[in-house]
Amino acid sequence: MRHTAVTTACMSCPTCWARSPCTGSAAADRRRCWRRANNRLHSFHKHNNGGSPMSHATRIAALALFLLIGLTPAAMAEKFQEIGDFVVHYNALGTDFLAPETARAYGIQRSGNRAMVTFSVLKRHAGVPNQPVKAQISVRAVNLSQQVKPMTVREIVDQDSIYYIADFRIVDGETVDFTADVVPEGGPRGTVSFRQQFFVN
Repeated sequence: MRHTAVTTACMSCPTCWARSPCTGSAAADRRRCWRRANNRLHSFHKHNNGGSPMSHATRIAALALFLLIGLTPAAMAEKFQEIGDFVVHYNALGTDFLAPETARAYGIQRSGNRAMVTFSVLKRHAGVPNQPVKAQISVRAVNLSQQVKPMTVREIVDQDSIYYIADFRIVDGETVDFTADVVPEGGPRGTVSFRQQFFVN
């Protein structure tokens, strides 16, 4: 199974919760996006008082990653691939969109010259929300000059959420073709292919 999509990641926020129009100013858009994200994280922290301080930090970092890698409901509707009874959500963006504490929590180098690709695999169940599942995921990424982008996919498990991420180096205006081999736990093998262009400050 193969699915191909073409998207562009610019320095204006691609994952704004409110999906408001771009102001045309990268700095202004990013500040506006972070205000909304921070407000949501503050509300999340205030209403989740159980657990240790470390679990709080982990949950908040995971939520920040969830919001800012583009896995909002709107973004999920735009970038996904069905593999049998499973749905693979994916995205790619510059790592400088991540908050410093989020990048540190997951060992991601936050830089204008680095990007990350993310995957989340859900299993469909009739009458109940889709459930996250583990998967074997390998990614090949090449630019238009056929230069391979070295990367290592890492699994992040946080309570009921499972993410797969990999980061890699980019240059301004670079277009990258991604081909991901995905084998959901208990499911069939599938291929997700997409192209994305990256811009840096």
